[in-house]
Amino acid sequence: MSNDRAYIHEFIDIRGAHRANYMHHMAANWSPMAQEDREQSCFGIWAVVGTTGPWPQVCNIWEEPGLDGLARSLTGENVGQGLQDPKLERWWKEAAEFRRGGFARDLHARGFLEHRNSGRGLHSRNCQGHPRHCRRGAGVGAITCHRGL
Repeated sequence: MSNDRAYIHEFIDIRGAHRANYMHHMAANWSPMAQEDREQSCFGIWAVVGTTGPWPQVCNIWEEPGLDGLARSLTGENVGQGLQDPKLERWWKEAAEFRRGGFARDLHARGFLEHRNSGRGLHSRNCQGHPRHCRRGAGVGAITCHRGL
């Protein structure tokens, strides 16, 4: 079975001593909504410690059902008055208490690698990373770009 999944790999900069709060907020509040609304699965949430990178920081990896699933997820990010999914307004306000920024990149598994539910796991050497740097309001252009990969 080949893996056609896409992954979002995020590093989130944490405010003060809120790393555990943020990790809980992602697992308990974001992940259930993302699974229901976006078919986005939580691959993992990890605390970055000083010997592995900048801190305080959290690493999230989300599994999307392919590039079309990634495009659907990104489309929902730039809607509404505040350029964010109105359904997530309360979630964003709470998350802002725990984080101050970060960056994300898309990972695309090589064809022979099986996905998260296959029991074999994902290994970083089997992914291609694509940094995603978009100016505000350019979400649709980013989605078009990713569909062309």
